[in-house]
Parts: sequence; C-alpha cells; structure tokens
Amino acid sequence: MKRRSTFLIIVVALMCFSEAIAQGVSYLDGNEFVLAETKQVNQFFRRFNGEEDYDGTRFYSSDSLFRSPLLRQVYLSNLFDKLSNNMPDSMKNSFIFNVTDSYNPKFLNHRRNDWYAQVDVMISYEKQEHPCTLFLKMERENKGTKWVLANVYFQPFTYHFKGVDFFGTEPYKPGPYLHPKSHEIKFVNLKKAFGKLDEIEKYAANEFNPDFLTLFIYELKRGNAKFLDIKNVKFHFFQVDNWYFELSSLSRKSMNSGWLITDLMRVAEKDKEILRKYIFFHENNHAN
Repeated sequence: MKRRSTFLIIVVALMCFSEAIAQGVSYLDGNEFVLAETKQVNQFFRRFNGEEDYDGTRFYSSDSLFRSPLLRQVYLSNLFDKLSNNMPDSMKNSFIFNVTDSYNPKFLNHRRNDWYAQVDVMISYEKQEHPCTLFLKMERENKGTKWVLANVYFQPFTYHFKGVDFFGTEPYKPGPYLHPKSHEIKFVNLKKAFGKLDEIEKYAANEFNPDFLTLFIYELKRGNAKFLDIKNVKFHFFQVDNWYFELSSLSRKSMNSGWLITDLMRVAEKDKEILRKYIFFHENNHAN
C-alpha cells in the first residue's frame, strides 16, 4: 500500500511539473532548467521509454516505475516542442496513447537502423563553399554498432540529374531512347546518345538512381571537395509503427528545451520508404 501511495505522489508531482512547463514558468532558477532539459540524445531515448526521471535518476527493470505507462504519458508530453504549430494536440495525444498502450507499448532502441542522423555541413567544392547534407544510420558490426554514411544530398550533383525521377511517382514522359533494333547496327547510335550529355541519364534503366554518396566520396578523393564545418544536426525516426517524427536540438531558457520532437506525422508502414526518399533527396528539406 505504501508503494502505491508513493507512486501516486510521484505521478501527481510530475503532472504539476508538466503543467508548469506548459505555462512557461520563469521563476525557477538555473538548476531546474538544467534538470528539465533533455541534454543528450540517449537521455531522450530513456525519457521516451520511461527509464529516467527529470532529476536524471535512472529506472531499471527491477524498479516499480520502470517503463510505467502513466509516467511515460507525462514524460512524452514534455518531449515535444511546445512552440511548434506543426503538431496539433490531437495528433500528439494520439501518438502518446499509441506508444504507451499497455497491451502493445512502443519503445525506442538506439541500436536499430531505422533512425537517421541528418548532419548539415559546409563543403568546399570546385573552389566555392556549398551546403551539404549527410545522412548517417546505425549499422551492426560484430557485437556492437557504429554510425555509417547512408546517403548525401548535395545540390550541385542534382543539377546534372534533372531527368531522374527520384521517387518513382512522376507521370511518364517520352524521351530519347535507343531503338530496340540497335543491336542490328552494333549500337552505333550510342555516339548520338553520348553527344547529348545534358540528358544522358534518360538512356539509363527505369530503376536507375544516382548514387550521390559514391559521387561525394569520389570527389573528396579527387580533391575537388573538402569538408569544412558542421552547421546543424537532427534525427529522423521511423521506429514507431505507422509514425514518423523528427528530433531537433532547441536551445532556449525554458524547461521545454534540449532534444525535442519538432515534427510528427502519421505514415503507413508501406509509405515509409517514399518518405525516406523524400527526406534524402528533396532540396526543400535542407539548408540553403
């Protein structure tokens, strides 16, 4: 009975704490801000999973509060960017209800490869500075894991591949092609095809997609490109069934600070690959 009473007291205290955050309390000293801020990505994982409280105290599987659905609901509500207008309360509540469902709870696992780091950097390319976006994913190696480059978005590369349908959703447009009887003339028409380099990619197979990562490494090795600086880091999560969310670091003098969810979308599992490609290749998602 005593343990239940203690549990209820903690829950009530956390709910009051949550309300204070929602109202933007300004009378607290720096210690409270520091404690409430989700300073590390691993800390976000633990708070999302209900494995740490706001004092930084870890919960372990032997603790009564470990992954408590009720506590997770309170924690999760404070892991969203409360100044964002992109996420209606109804959507956030639906997400929280889904991941804390007692019968089928959802937890994050940093060892899985279905979350991506987006690192916006500056690159010197052909003697000019350009923004570039690197995407990294988690990959297993022996008994451990490591971050590896998964893709690169570099706008100068896209200029050379304007005839490519990156998402496979554009309507068919007739273009140049090699005649099906080209083998009878020993493919001499290739000379004409290679004379039109501005549309040479249109002669490639339907499944062709430029490998920007290979091009990027090649240009680095040739000395045409040089890494300069890191500008920003954020993460894209596909781990929760039928949901996607973005995690960004927000620095503000508020308890709603640190690594927070800044975008949330319902996405059917069958459509996640389309969204992933959109994030990887669409220029509007990246630094200019």
